[in-house]
Amino acid sequence: MMRYLIMACGGVGGLAFILLWGLTFLRPDFVVETSRYVISTALYDEIDRRVDTLPAFLAKRIASTEEQRERLKAHLQGAVAETLYNVVAHRSVPEPTGLMGAVHRKIAHALRQKYQEVVGQLTHDFRLFTGLSGGLFLAVTLTAFLCRDRIRPLLVPTGLLLLATGFMSYSYIFMQDWLYTIIFNDYMGWYYLVYVGLVFALLCDITLNRARVLRALIDGITSLGN
Repeated sequence: MMRYLIMACGGVGGLAFILLWGLTFLRPDFVVETSRYVISTALYDEIDRRVDTLPAFLAKRIASTEEQRERLKAHLQGAVAETLYNVVAHRSVPEPTGLMGAVHRKIAHALRQKYQEVVGQLTHDFRLFTGLSGGLFLAVTLTAFLCRDRIRPLLVPTGLLLLATGFMSYSYIFMQDWLYTIIFNDYMGWYYLVYVGLVFALLCDITLNRARVLRALIDGITSLGN
């Protein structure tokens, strides 16, 4: 019974993540639609940085005081949602004229570059997460099918996989402020390195080493409780 449950879990999880992975190629705007908070936060940060580092002659004329700088930031931030839509739809945005228009065009160009950078990074990380997760779930299913006598040890990598993918999926949907922090502080690559390496090592132990390491760990933990 447990074997069939693991196979079903691995099959459903693998299919779901592979479909999500494929969706990023069929619909390139899929990541944008589901990650607006992360993208807009990155653009807000870029606006703050650009306004705070305006050339001296521009800052003196249009943002010489803290109040003027905050007003300029608010004006640009108010257009972020519209900018996101217009960048995706390839539409132009009405711009102010004069010196303010020149500053607006300069910062809008920087925002478009930042937008492409953020979307590219998000798409890369999303494909990495869904592709690796889908592959590992299918590997769990294959291991359960081939190694009928090692179902108990297989519960460990299956549980780790469910916890990791469940937490990351929840974070992507409901905790995008936290997701923004880990993506743009370069924690994601290290997380996947440890995550994939651990689960893959456990699956290798089950298939190639007859789960000797996992059995020893399980027996050791069980003996501690007695």
